[in-house]
Amino acid sequence: CCEIGAILGGAPKDEQCSLRDYGTNLGTAFQLVDDLLDFTSSDESMGKPTGVDLLEGKLTLPLVYLLETDPAARDSVQTVMADSGYGRISREHLLRALEESGAIARARQRAYEYAETARTCLQGLPESDYCEALRAIPSYIIERNR
Repeated sequence: CCEIGAILGGAPKDEQCSLRDYGTNLGTAFQLVDDLLDFTSSDESMGKPTGVDLLEGKLTLPLVYLLETDPAARDSVQTVMADSGYGRISREHLLRALEESGAIARARQRAYEYAETARTCLQGLPESDYCEALRAIPSYIIERNR
C-alpha cells in the first residue's frame, strides 16, 4: 500500500522501494504489537476480546519464544488450543509463563526492531511534512495499548 502511493505519484523507483520496505516493516511491527496485546491487554482496553489468537490455533511470536525457552510449556499451549478455551489452563498462567521466560520482552524488542527499520527506510526520501508524519507512525504503533 505504501508503494502504491509512490507509484501513482510518479516517484523514482528507489523511493517506491523505500516506501514498500517501510510499509512491510511497519506492518510487521504492528502485527507483533497486536500479538503482544492479545496477551497483555484486557477486553476493555482493547475494545474486543483478548486472548483469542491461541484459541483460534494461532501460534504467535510470543508463544514461539516461550516454547523455545520452555519446552515444558507445550502441554499448556496445546491444552488451551485443544479446549478452545482457558478452562484448564488460565490465560493468567500463560501470561506469567510468557513474562517469566522473557518471551514478552523478546517479542516486544523484535517489534521495536521492525519499527526502527521502517523508520530508516525513509532516510532517502525528500524531507516534507508527509515524510515526517510517516516517521512518527512507528512510535505510535509501538506505544499503542489497544
